[in-house]
Amino acid sequence: MKHSIMNMLSKSAHALLPAGLIKASLLLALLAYSGTSYAQTALVNLVASEPGMHRITYQELADQGVDLANVLHRRLSLKHAGQAVPIYTKGQTNGRRKYFGPGGYIEFYAEPVDSLYTDSRAYTLHYDRASRVNFATQKNRYSNNQAAATEYQQTKVYDGNVYYDFLSPSKTDPWHYGQVFGGGVDDVPGTEVNFELDGLSGASTELDVEVYGIVDLPVAGNDHHFVAKVNDVEVGDQQFDGNVASTLSINSVPVAAGSNKFQIFIRSIATTPFDAFGLNKLTFRYMRSSHTSDDYVEGYFDSNQANVSGLTNNGAFVYRLEPGGGITRITGTKKVAADTLGFNTAGVAGNYVVAAPDGYKSPAVAMLPNEVDITSVEAEYLIITHDSFIGSDLTDLVNLRNGDYSVNVVDVAQIYAQFGNYLPSAESIRDYIRFAANNLGTRFVVLVGSDSYDYKNYASAAISFIPTRYEVTPGDELIVQQTPSDASYGDTDLDGVQDVHVGRISVRTPTELGYVVEKIRDFEARAAAARPNNAGEVLIAADEADNGNNITFIDDVAALINAMPDDWGDVIPDAYKALPDFDGGPAAHDKVIDGINSGPLVTAYIGHSSQQQWSRTTPPLFVASEIASLTNIDRPTLVTQWGCWNTYFVDPAGNSMADQFLSGGLQGAVTVLGASSLTTSEGERLLGIELSKRMFNPGMTIGEAVTQAKQALAATNPEATDIILGWQILGDPALVINPE
Repeated sequence: MKHSIMNMLSKSAHALLPAGLIKASLLLALLAYSGTSYAQTALVNLVASEPGMHRITYQELADQGVDLANVLHRRLSLKHAGQAVPIYTKGQTNGRRKYFGPGGYIEFYAEPVDSLYTDSRAYTLHYDRASRVNFATQKNRYSNNQAAATEYQQTKVYDGNVYYDFLSPSKTDPWHYGQVFGGGVDDVPGTEVNFELDGLSGASTELDVEVYGIVDLPVAGNDHHFVAKVNDVEVGDQQFDGNVASTLSINSVPVAAGSNKFQIFIRSIATTPFDAFGLNKLTFRYMRSSHTSDDYVEGYFDSNQANVSGLTNNGAFVYRLEPGGGITRITGTKKVAADTLGFNTAGVAGNYVVAAPDGYKSPAVAMLPNEVDITSVEAEYLIITHDSFIGSDLTDLVNLRNGDYSVNVVDVAQIYAQFGNYLPSAESIRDYIRFAANNLGTRFVVLVGSDSYDYKNYASAAISFIPTRYEVTPGDELIVQQTPSDASYGDTDLDGVQDVHVGRISVRTPTELGYVVEKIRDFEARAAAARPNNAGEVLIAADEADNGNNITFIDDVAALINAMPDDWGDVIPDAYKALPDFDGGPAAHDKVIDGINSGPLVTAYIGHSSQQQWSRTTPPLFVASEIASLTNIDRPTLVTQWGCWNTYFVDPAGNSMADQFLSGGLQGAVTVLGASSLTTSEGERLLGIELSKRMFNPGMTIGEAVTQAKQALAATNPEATDIILGWQILGDPALVINPE
């Protein structure tokens, strides 16, 4: 179906997409009749997935269903993030050239993207003369009597998006080539990168080597010392301190035509017991021949005149990228030879683009979503979901909560469109949640859909249905820079502690969502039936004592039990206490499985853990692969995990303890609470006490209990951000353990 102007203009001043097909004269009549201003006439998104000069023709738009025939092309404008972007438009080649049509095109320059979540930018095409910013035009006549350069400075980047590292210090680029580790020995070899500098003109290049410091050691002086070699020749070394990014800049690096080799090495520091860092990227700036094989050249020209050869089409154009973001089209160029265009810079050195028709970057065409009202509907219980999950199972969840709360379901695409410039971002979700909390009465937020840290699919095909935010949490020498933190979405007053109760139903398919909703229904029915006799409703397990760190987890068990109301903590039978220090490892393991299968409302684990297992005992108390064999169907438990990493929810494989408990079937858990980061046993114990004081109280939702517990912890231990930001709810925050 083609979408013409009528199809893209609003019947009201607020809708993004209506329907129909009209000519330009009727368009103006529609605008006058509806009162719609030019500034409100968004038509379509042009999505750029790489930086550079873009061109899209009338025919390419029409082929994608967007027919702009007979529109006054000089009234087309472009915006990104609400700001006008320079645009050049050409009218149709036959007939009245002031109108868009066959032979016409739109040009714009897409800037690079610095985002964790996407490589793309959405540029919104408007019919809006008032906001249009034109390319400038400068006529510089090419002279046959002046010399013309045949080289320019090219910038080429080798970016190591190979290894995801939760210790990477960049908030937008946590991927690098891989960790380099060593200590006490010089020149421990690290990453090797083979590179080619195409069209090399000269024997040297400038090089920037960006390295991520992975550890921050408690020693005086620097933590890191690395050496860079190119073609086995040492070209520079650098020391730096901490879990930060550091760049070594080298002015003259010897390179050869063809293949070259870069290597990085650890060089020891006398006061540092070991070192760990990661090579992130290499940036080369070198003189390159201005011959093109793809009809596109972009780089720094500092000569008065230059020739670009290898152009396969007539109609090449030259553009100067101005420092303030403007674009200047250079005219007065000359066809020096069949495949060569000459241009004059008028002495203005800068970044230039030369493109023939086949060389331009091509934006994708993305229709604007029909705008849905997400800013005026009351929502005490706000569900943010991906459209993959909008269906009967989600309706069942809405019906479960409608009796107690006003409920609204919002497609995350609407949040991106109205709060985030149409592209995925955590900030747009956070901004919307803050808006909802302040204006729509929102107390509970449920994110329906899983997440993956591999947003750009460098190493997997995983889908991020609802992205999370990432926070920095402490871990002694290991500062976790990439802690996935849905909890931070609930921080509406930006004081570092959540105010809104946030949970994520981390599912990948509607079938998995159906499992979780059924388990919610089963759990709440059993919780209501269990009152007032709570004996046998809490299973508690712990790791063996960690004598090396002076941690006795059975003391933490006692602290958590003592914090529970008496009618819960005092009636836990011995069969529901799985303690390797008393039972031995194998018996404690069997107690955990038998206990969960018998259907306690709550299962708590305290001790060392990872994404895949509880405890350091032999055998482990419990591992993720055992969850599928549980038999507690119709009797799901709520799991609290007091250890590191066990509720990490952004692994592309989706196979953590929490994932398997929640969405692996009708067995397992109805909701899982725990850490998505490295945490301290002291912090876990303190939050555990505060949570145990609250979560068993009549009528208390798990979301309210967690939020209040974190607020209490922050009041006395504000530095405990590993727990405050790094402890999550996977499941429904409105779940009640002890209904009134």
